[in-house]
Amino acid sequence: MNADERLLSMTREERSKLCRDVMEQLSEYISGDAQAEFCRQVEEMLDGCQPFEAYCNTLRATIDLANDCGEPAADLDDAYERSVEVVRRRLAEARDA
Repeated sequence: MNADERLLSMTREERSKLCRDVMEQLSEYISGDAQAEFCRQVEEMLDGCQPFEAYCNTLRATIDLANDCGEPAADLDDAYERSVEVVRRRLAEARDA
């Protein structure tokens, strides 16, 4: 059974609860800090769900980018400049690899 079929087999209330639980614990899930049972349930229910995987990959990349920027930025312009520099560095590293 694929992710779509598993989700469709759930009641509306069950899907709603799963979505709330996932959204509340998504950063912990991505970082590996969520409880094992929760991770197992998410992987079982959402394995192969492309929108969920894309969302997780985007959030993971955002967290990595924020971590690479170091200390919090003084203002929005500083945050933008630091983010651009990190992306440029990553692109150069990928190109050179």
